[in-house]
Amino acid sequence: MADLMKWPVFNLLEPEFIQQIRLVLIYDEKVCNPLIVTNHHNIFTLSYNSGNFIPQQIKAEHSLLIKTVAYMKGPYIFILTFTGEVYLIDKNDYNKDGFISEQCKLEKKMNYVFCNEMIEDIACGETHFLVVTFSGKVYETIINDSAFESVTEDAINLNNRIVSISCGSECSAAVTDDGMIHIWIDDSDITTFTELTTINKIVCGYLHFMALSNEGDVYTWGSNIYGQLGNGTYVDSSKPERVEQIRNVVDIATSSNHDISIAMGEGNLIFIWGSCLGQNINVPTPTTLSSIHDAFACYASPRIMHQPLVNNCNFNLLDSLRDAFNNEDTSDLTIKLHGKSVHVHKSILILRCQHFRKKFLEDPVYNSTRQCMSIDNEMFSYDVYKAFLEYLYTDKINLPPEDTFELLQLADYYSMNQLKKYCKQSIYKNIKVKNVLNVYNLAIKYHAKDLEDYCFKFALRNMTAVIGTPNFVELDGSIAKYFMIKTAETNGFRT
Repeated sequence: MADLMKWPVFNLLEPEFIQQIRLVLIYDEKVCNPLIVTNHHNIFTLSYNSGNFIPQQIKAEHSLLIKTVAYMKGPYIFILTFTGEVYLIDKNDYNKDGFISEQCKLEKKMNYVFCNEMIEDIACGETHFLVVTFSGKVYETIINDSAFESVTEDAINLNNRIVSISCGSECSAAVTDDGMIHIWIDDSDITTFTELTTINKIVCGYLHFMALSNEGDVYTWGSNIYGQLGNGTYVDSSKPERVEQIRNVVDIATSSNHDISIAMGEGNLIFIWGSCLGQNINVPTPTTLSSIHDAFACYASPRIMHQPLVNNCNFNLLDSLRDAFNNEDTSDLTIKLHGKSVHVHKSILILRCQHFRKKFLEDPVYNSTRQCMSIDNEMFSYDVYKAFLEYLYTDKINLPPEDTFELLQLADYYSMNQLKKYCKQSIYKNIKVKNVLNVYNLAIKYHAKDLEDYCFKFALRNMTAVIGTPNFVELDGSIAKYFMIKTAETNGFRT
């Protein structure tokens, strides 16, 4: 695990505050500027007052569930939430001393640049950045006199699902789920490398590239003026070449701000090469460090992070999602049913439910204002539908047993097979002589064949008692006939 204290600025802060840090990005070496996210998703920077560095909270329109942050020269900081929103801190938010000002407020939402789509991942170069949307599209955006200029999605249509993106000083790179590398500069033609074994990650340095294969091999190409290709020379290469000195690599790193190359091998052994504290190293060199972040803290120039450092291993995303359910402060969608409201997030619904994925992505009318959607289908009660939405956040069913049957119907209606499984498991635990025929009836109605078979076998074992219950008399005629025929076929009426 990375050692936060290897970055000098954190030795100036109170231990109580450091313990609350979940995620941090040091993006400016000159004034030791960090952007800090705490366990409660509060965002801080540092202000300098009377010789002391003091945490200063950055205000937001409403509570945000922060996923990650990225930095681009300008200075521009992009903040990505778990719900797919991107917010911007730009040069107008800094004071004359180079710190983010006390007046800064997170209210510049950037999704309009990407046709109001929700964003899954983001990467920054020197003057441009990439985003991958929840629908799998890739947008490249460049800075032009503080205005954002979006490149059309057709210019960077990669067909397959994106598994890794990165930005160099002027170029962009992506890996698709077929293991192919794609490189382009601005909106020029895309170069695809097809001769490599399957690649699962790519990272861009200032002018060089690193790629990691599924087999743990590292490939490098591009500028080699500092030895950052790791091949023992200082000769540039236009095609990927395997770094022969290291094998079984589990992670790689560099950034658009650096000419250093870093790799993590087995046992968390860290190798460095390229421009390291002013020295040019042209072969992978082992260190005593155990973290890629520590290598950037000790050897990189400038001394800034390649990506955010996640500090608190006690942070629990599921807890954050649970807290976000029905939270009016963070939601971007209100669902109304039977005159009552539930506050949710479009991105969570899209990720978890095919019904909502189709509904929203086929008609992505997203904007900066919150939206309201009414559920016209009156077949489901408010409590059951709310429990369904809560399940999408928590993977748990929060309903009394008697309402689980209706939830099973809802799960069948939306083709939520995993939820149907959970509902049936809950129902299994509550099957008794007095209700088995009722459950049997519902199982047939909702096409739950395994539950139907279970109820039938349970009834056979307790036939005399089951026939004597009110549910047997009230059983639907066709279902009762079907039950009697099956019972007779299995000699269930033997005395």
